[in-house]
Amino acid sequence: MGAKDFLEKLQAADEETKKRIIVVATAVIMTLIIFVWLSYFNNLVDVANEEPAAEVAVREEESSFFRSLGSGTASLFRGFTGMIRSFADGLGSREYVITPEKQK
Repeated sequence: MGAKDFLEKLQAADEETKKRIIVVATAVIMTLIIFVWLSYFNNLVDVANEEPAAEVAVREEESSFFRSLGSGTASLFRGFTGMIRSFADGLGSREYVITPEKQK
């Protein structure tokens, strides 16, 4: 069954089936996008939080699922609060001077 056959079957299907297919396809695509985004974000966090090898080995022995989940949540919170602070600083640090044009 090729793509052409699938599209012809899809066109011939009733509206309920079409809606079900679009909902499932959207969910699958969004799941893939979120997975790729989180993987990329995880790599950014890992690069920013590099530690010496000895400390990492000790931490791996002590870590558990919930401890990792808690540290990840804390890291996300710090990142979001940092973004909000930098946004607020950007809004507050600009100074605009408006001078009226001279009338002739």
